[in-house]
Amino acid sequence: MICFEDECCFICGSEKQLELHHIFGGANRKKADDDGLTVYLCSDCHRESRFSVHQSSEMAQLMHAMGELMWLNNNPGSTIRDFSRRYGRNYLRDYNPKWEEE
Repeated sequence: MICFEDECCFICGSEKQLELHHIFGGANRKKADDDGLTVYLCSDCHRESRFSVHQSSEMAQLMHAMGELMWLNNNPGSTIRDFSRRYGRNYLRDYNPKWEEE
C-alpha cells in the first residue's frame, strides 16, 4: 500500500507515530523541501525496523528511485538529465536492490 496522504505512512499505511521523511537528505534536503519530495512514514518504516529507510540501504535506494519518479511526474517536460543536474545523480539508473533473504 502506498499512501500519498499526510495521515498515513507512505510505505505501510499505518496512522501511528508518523514522521516527516525527506526523500533526499544532506545537501539535497532543501531541494527536497522545495520540490515537495517529502513523505510521512511511521517510526518503524522511517528508522526503527531493520527494513526502515534509515536502516536498510535497499529501502533507501527504493525511496530515492521513487523520489526521482515523483520529481519527473511533478515537472512535466523535464528529463532524467534535468533531475540529475538538480540532485547530482540518476537514482533510477543506479537502482539495484539486493534484498536479503530471511
